[in-house]
Amino acid sequence: MAWDPIENLSTAPLKPDERRDTRRVLKWFEHRVFLKASAGLWAKWLIALPTSMLAVWALVQAFLHGK
Repeated sequence: MAWDPIENLSTAPLKPDERRDTRRVLKWFEHRVFLKASAGLWAKWLIALPTSMLAVWALVQAFLHGK
């Protein structure tokens, strides 16, 4: 028979130390999600911005040398 985590849950309110630990875990996961999203955003900017600048520069050069 598979383990069912719902069977082990208490219906009583959490004790103060359990609330503190729960908040700490939630804060850690939220911080991790924020850091991953920030890193992804910075990586996009660091890759997309120079690439687009090079593309515009290549178009300008092609236009200037085309005349």
